[in-house]
Amino acid sequence: MSAPEALTAELEQLVRREQRDKRLPSIAAAVTRAGEPVWETAVGAADVRAEREATPDTQLACPSKVPRFWPPSRSQILTVVS
Repeated sequence: MSAPEALTAELEQLVRREQRDKRLPSIAAAVTRAGEPVWETAVGAADVRAEREATPDTQLACPSKVPRFWPPSRSQILTVVS
């Protein structure tokens, strides 16, 4: 099952806006349903010097202040890929 086109476009725009507004080198996000991914994206650079684009499979550093566990209510909306 995949996400509807309108929702997919809105999520993509949200992720791009967050990356731009927070001035992040990259950001990755996914939406799951019943434990299965229905949408995923990555925006920005995985390696700025090598000019390598981020992908949903890119391993991103997670600052120590960012919780590794997200409450179920938030993880149902957006799962942070670290």
